[in-house]
Amino acid sequence: MLQLKDITKVYGEGETQVHALKGVNLTFPESGIVSILGQSGCGKTTMLNIIGGLDKYTSGELVIDGVSTKDYKNSDWDAYRNHNVGFVFQNYYLIPHLSVLENVMLAMNLSGLSKEEQRKKAVEALRKVGLSDQIKKKPKQLSGGQAQRVAIARAIANEPKIVLADEPTGALDSENSVQILELLRALAKDALIIIVTHNSELADLYSDRIIRMKDGLVTSDEIVSEELENEKEVIRAEEVAPVTELEKAKRHKKKRRPTMSVFAAFKTSLKNLYYKKGRTIITVIAGCISIVSISLILALNSGFANYTDKYQRDSLAKYPITVNQTQSSLGDIEDIVRKMSGGDFKTLDSAAIMTILKNNKIDINDYNKDDMVRINKLITGLGGNLDDLIKSNDTEELKKYIDENKSKVDSLATIKYDYGVNMNVYTKKSTSSGDTYVKVSPFCDRAYDSIASFNSFLSLIGIPINSKDLERIRNAVSAINFWDEMVDDKQVLDAQYDLLTGHWPEHKDDGTFEVVMVVDSNNCITDASLYALGYIEMEDLLAGLLSGASGNDESVEEVIRRFAGRDFDISVLMQFFKNGLKDIKVDYTFEDFLQRDFKLLLPTDYHAFDEEKGNFEDKSKNNEFVQNAVETKGVDIKISGIVRLKDGVPSGCINGDIGYTRELSDYIIAKTAESEVVKQQQAKFALYKETTSAPEYTSYIELKAQIAENTKKLEDLTDEELLLLNTYNGLRIESVIEDKELNSEADYEFLMRDLGVKNTNKPNAILFYPKTLESVAEIENFLGEYNKIKEDEYNNRDKSEHTYKKTVEYENELKTAMSSLNQIIDTITYVLIAVTCLAVIVSLFMISIIMYISVQDRTKEIGILRSMGARRLDITNIFNAETALLGFLSGILGIIIGYAIVPLANYILNSYLGISGLISPIWWHSILLVLASIVLTVISGLAPAVLASKKDPVVALRTE
Repeated sequence: MLQLKDITKVYGEGETQVHALKGVNLTFPESGIVSILGQSGCGKTTMLNIIGGLDKYTSGELVIDGVSTKDYKNSDWDAYRNHNVGFVFQNYYLIPHLSVLENVMLAMNLSGLSKEEQRKKAVEALRKVGLSDQIKKKPKQLSGGQAQRVAIARAIANEPKIVLADEPTGALDSENSVQILELLRALAKDALIIIVTHNSELADLYSDRIIRMKDGLVTSDEIVSEELENEKEVIRAEEVAPVTELEKAKRHKKKRRPTMSVFAAFKTSLKNLYYKKGRTIITVIAGCISIVSISLILALNSGFANYTDKYQRDSLAKYPITVNQTQSSLGDIEDIVRKMSGGDFKTLDSAAIMTILKNNKIDINDYNKDDMVRINKLITGLGGNLDDLIKSNDTEELKKYIDENKSKVDSLATIKYDYGVNMNVYTKKSTSSGDTYVKVSPFCDRAYDSIASFNSFLSLIGIPINSKDLERIRNAVSAINFWDEMVDDKQVLDAQYDLLTGHWPEHKDDGTFEVVMVVDSNNCITDASLYALGYIEMEDLLAGLLSGASGNDESVEEVIRRFAGRDFDISVLMQFFKNGLKDIKVDYTFEDFLQRDFKLLLPTDYHAFDEEKGNFEDKSKNNEFVQNAVETKGVDIKISGIVRLKDGVPSGCINGDIGYTRELSDYIIAKTAESEVVKQQQAKFALYKETTSAPEYTSYIELKAQIAENTKKLEDLTDEELLLLNTYNGLRIESVIEDKELNSEADYEFLMRDLGVKNTNKPNAILFYPKTLESVAEIENFLGEYNKIKEDEYNNRDKSEHTYKKTVEYENELKTAMSSLNQIIDTITYVLIAVTCLAVIVSLFMISIIMYISVQDRTKEIGILRSMGARRLDITNIFNAETALLGFLSGILGIIIGYAIVPLANYILNSYLGISGLISPIWWHSILLVLASIVLTVISGLAPAVLASKKDPVVALRTE
């Protein structure tokens, strides 16, 4: 039973108030047809909306099944409309993108019924209205009468107790109007049908009761059905039989809240998107632009990451982790010292010098006084940070630790110990006066002679190099070396190099050592390498240079005169170019190198013993002696093979044109230590150490200190003390080499270094060649563990013991370079993403606008759904589902387009940069981008979705 008690409805405020209803009191039966008649604006539709729960009354009370609705919440009204009320509108209000069957099932989407039950009830409702054969059609394919019957089927499908029909025949002709009313008449047996209409004739024919209204008041209430005549008093009564509290509670027992499933929301949205294909396509294309951009940027970033990772893996042998005996923490020091040694102070980097000198360890108290100036110790505080600038690493201790953990280290890296072996290599050269040996290594020795020859050539044309610049050139070439020791790991070498001809070096039984020559990817070596290996001379390089500069229109003589700026006797000049002005030979066979012989002299081989003088003489400047030494003592070296870096390997472990073995280094070290000059000099040093360790020498030192402090005077010394002074005053290390004076142990160390003596337990540098990129970190951890042990030893030492920390610092040039490169790549990526974000923001705004337009277009649909009991959340979910689908489609399309662009983009980048696969998409990036597209579009459409949910259903239904 439905009861209205003093219901009023007021729209607006103040002077603009409109009283649509002015205290309506009505009671409705549980079945039958009740027609409400009246002119437009009399309040009949307002009352219909209040009965249906679409609109809220201003005052009064609406009682449903004996329960007041004063305390109803929005969810209660939603449940009431969904379970108790069915609406039939004048203009049908069918949703165009849904089929007839889906339109009828719409209300049941909120009721929680299964799909099978929904379809069964919808088909039954359509059968009742005579449209069971039209279920697949769309609303636009129906006639007006058919459309209204579908609306009725939708209204009754959920078996409501009340059907509210607002002008159900207003848009129909008389024939269809009669059919609709006949249909409603049939339905009125099981439900209350309330019809708002202007047609009094039809109302008289089909109504059981007619209520007339005017100006918001009920003017008449007439029972016209004979069947209900005897019950008129009951129906008209303002009061009905009282309902007990138990019955009220039972009737008001919460029914299942109407809820639209996520699947239903997505299905509805998908059909709407398909119905508006044009707008959907434009929106998706606009949304995918940002996805394409971001996907390509991420692919570029991952491609760069792959490239740098591959480069690091390929460059492990080129950039080992290195521990030098002397480790500088500032890369600027060497450059600055070099500049200072050159004397050109104008080119000094003052900022770098200040960085080196500044002592950050000096504490400076904070002074806030404006009239105070504090001094930061720059020069005088330099000693405080020397340890940070130049670190002396104890490679002897580290080597011992490596030997103790050999199995672990061998699994991580190949170790190379650099002892700074002097490679004095000669090659035979045929001249007009006979064969002679030319020194080709160290390169600086060969270059020094050539520089002098080159300067004589420049002097001939009047532009000699001054002594200052000549010294700079010599310093520069001293660091160049074309011979390099290979790692002692055949597996590493085979992994990096292809053997083009011959074989890897072996030590022959006849004492010959073998080396390999390295060529580039085109089987080339430079003309500088030819010169360094003794194949050509400096004059050949100059001849080729001048020949190339002459071109076709200018002779060599004219080129020289142009450079010299004056005329000169060309015949004198040509004496320098004994072989003529011609280009050097550019084509060589493998055999030209494999047949090349070299000779190796030890540093000690330059010293000869003089029987008369009883000492050794350095004869390195005596060409006749050197030539004879090479011939008689020289160790044979042959090129056994020619190797080339494998394709895809950017750099290898042989840092020169000639690679020699560790076995050759060991041979040089061992034979040098066994030489007579070294043994005799070591014996002299041992005698000196024995003498200075004697008690008498200690007494001599004490006596010298007393004399220096004036506690004793020479004239007061005893004969024994004078003898002590005379015995030890002239004591120094005796040199076994003529013209060498050894005034201190430092002089002795320098001499032994010049003789090539090496301490095999104390390498100049220890180089770790990681076997994998992952083992780089493990090697660093290994060195960290060593440092921790030495740090603890230092901290736990006896404080009276004078010692130093034996920790080491290392260089990882590859890591430093890659870190800088990765920073640059990341920065570029962030900038590109920031620019792309502008496109994302624009697309989000556009989607938000399009969703707002969609809300406006679907306002009437919102009203229909709300009239069926849809919650505000359900409306929000429908539009969120639509934006999620748009985001999903945009993301998928963006990924597809991005993948389609990748081959072309990679081809272009490879053409310009020479790097293949620089854009490398990652599959899970695609998933994240699609998810991000969904989230972002949902966020952009959230405001329109919320706006849609807040629309007044009554206003929404009136929207045209």
